[in-house]
Amino acid sequence: MPLYPKDFIATTLLQEYKEIIYTHRFYYIGFALVCVGVEFLGKCIGPEQDWHARGLSQVHFRNAIAKLMPRYSKHAKLLYSSLRRGLAHGLLPGPEIGLTHRAESAEYQTAHLGRHRGALVIVIEDFYDDFAVACNR
Repeated sequence: MPLYPKDFIATTLLQEYKEIIYTHRFYYIGFALVCVGVEFLGKCIGPEQDWHARGLSQVHFRNAIAKLMPRYSKHAKLLYSSLRRGLAHGLLPGPEIGLTHRAESAEYQTAHLGRHRGALVIVIEDFYDDFAVACNR
């Protein structure tokens, strides 16, 4: 039975992703999932009718950031090039991105969307929480 976008968002992006990140604490894979989820949201709000059209990943990702996660807008280019693309193609973000979780961030006194040693810090729980708000929009 197919899941329509609203059902998919509720079941997969909100329930299952949250369980992966908060319950199982699979933080690293959580980053990859949220990035792909952001791109999916961009497809949902985009004008394209062909869900399988190629070459639109960046358009979808950046559109979702601009319209649904504006807090991240000034970092949209970096998030796509170093986080989404890096994780999707090699499971490794670029050196300009620092991935962490709340406990580790507290230990090292870093902040979500702050800088540490020149890298933009992304705290998975904060990233997911903002993504969940975007899903509900």
